[in-house]
Amino acid sequence: MTVYLDELLPDEILFSVVARYVESRHIENFPKFITSLFGKSKERRDQDEFAHLVVETAAPWGMDVHEIRSRTTLYPFYSALFPGVCGHDAIRQRIQTTQWSGCVDPRRPGIRYCRACWREDEELAVPQYWRRAHQLPGVVTCVWHGDVLFATNHSSARNLMTAAVRRGGGYPIVSEGVPEIAEWHRVAKFNLRLLCGEFLPPATGVKTSRLDLLERCGYISGGKLDKERLGNDLLHRFGVEYLSVFTPIHGFVSSLQRAVLLDENRVGAPFFAMLVCYLLNHIAERFASSEDPNCPASRSCHDESHRVIQWGNGERGHHYLCACGLSFIILDDDGSGARIHPTQEGQDVALAIKILSERSYSVPRLVRMLGISQDIILKMLNGSVAILPWSRRTERAKYLAKWIDLISRCGDADAAYVARPQLYHALGKLLDVLPDILTPRDTAVSTRKRLVRGER
Repeated sequence: MTVYLDELLPDEILFSVVARYVESRHIENFPKFITSLFGKSKERRDQDEFAHLVVETAAPWGMDVHEIRSRTTLYPFYSALFPGVCGHDAIRQRIQTTQWSGCVDPRRPGIRYCRACWREDEELAVPQYWRRAHQLPGVVTCVWHGDVLFATNHSSARNLMTAAVRRGGGYPIVSEGVPEIAEWHRVAKFNLRLLCGEFLPPATGVKTSRLDLLERCGYISGGKLDKERLGNDLLHRFGVEYLSVFTPIHGFVSSLQRAVLLDENRVGAPFFAMLVCYLLNHIAERFASSEDPNCPASRSCHDESHRVIQWGNGERGHHYLCACGLSFIILDDDGSGARIHPTQEGQDVALAIKILSERSYSVPRLVRMLGISQDIILKMLNGSVAILPWSRRTERAKYLAKWIDLISRCGDADAAYVARPQLYHALGKLLDVLPDILTPRDTAVSTRKRLVRGER
C-alpha cells in the first residue's frame, strides 16, 4: 500500500510529517499504521530500518534510505558527534528511540518548537511543523530567531505522537533575558553545523582526538583529567538552569568524566559529548584567532570575570594569570601546535590572597604587595577558587602568606630573607612570578652576611 505522506518542509523531522498524516487522515489505530509504514518488527531486524518506508513513500517522496535518513532524522548530527562509530543501529540503541521519531531522544526535555517559526508558517500558509534543529541535544533557543523554545513533555512513543499532532501548549524551556542566553544561542548554531555536515575540526593545525584537544585546551595535564575545573567551566558558561534541562546537576561532573573518557568508537551520552565538543571547538577557534591568550573558562575574549594578564616569565615562556585563579603558560615545544599548560601558581596566589584578607590586609595593600590589579584581586576574593586536597597545593600558599607577613614586619624583602631564607626558598616556582617588592635584591650577599655571623 502506498502511503502518500505530505511533501517534506524545510528541516522537517520525520515524526512531524507522520503526525500531519495521522491528523489529516484521522488515524486511530496508530500502531497498525506504523507497521504498514515501516514494516513488521521482524522485517526491520533483517534489513535497514527505513527500507520499508522507501517502498511505501516511493510515489510521493522518491527517496532512498540514505536520503530519508539524512533529510528527516538527527542521524547526521550523531554521526558527526561520534565519527568513530559505525552503523546507525548503535546510535539508535543508545538513544532508545523509535524509527518514526527521527532519532529524537525520548527523555527530557521533550519535543521543542519556536513560536516565531510557527507564526511564519501561518504567514506562508504552510502547516505548522516541527524542525530538526530544535530537537537537537542542548538546544534551547531557535537557531534562526534566537527565541527561547517551548517544550512539551512526553514519556512514551504514543505521547510523543499525541503532542506532535496537538501542536502548541507546553512551557518555555529556559528563562529569557539571562546573560547565558548568548552562549545557548551559539550552541544552537554549532549544533546546526553538526547536523548539516558543516562542522570543521578545531583549528589546531593537526588531526587530534578528543583527549588530545582536552590536553591542548589545558584540561589534561600530566595525563590526568581535571574534571572539577572542566565541570566548573561548563557551569560558568551555561548556568545551572540550562544544564538542569538536560541532566540532573547531582552527579554532573561524574557523568561528564565518563563521557570524556569513553572510547571514541562507542556512542556516549549525546548531551555531554556535545558540550565537550562545543567547548573544545570554541576554545580552539578563539585561541587561533586572538593574539592575546584567553582563559579556557571565559565565554569570550571580553569576559571580564576571566580577565587574563601576563604574569612574569618562567623557564618555558610567558606566564599568564586569570582572575578566576587559573595560571598557565603557552607551550609549543613539540612542534605540533600551541597548547595551554596549567600551573599551580595562580591557585597558590589566590589562596594566599584569601588568607591575607582574613588577616586584615586591605585590597590596596594586597595590590601593592603582589603587583596584581585591584579588579583581579577583588574577583579572586569574591569568587570561588578551587583548591584540590593535596598538601603541596595549599602549603605554598601558606608559605607565601607567611613571607608577605615577614616582609611587613621586617620592613623589606632583604631583611626578611636575612631573617628566614628557608621560607623564601620554600616558595619554589612562585619565585618566578613574585614582584620586586617581595624579592630580595641579592640572596647571595644576604647568605654570606649570615654565614659571617655564624648563622646557618
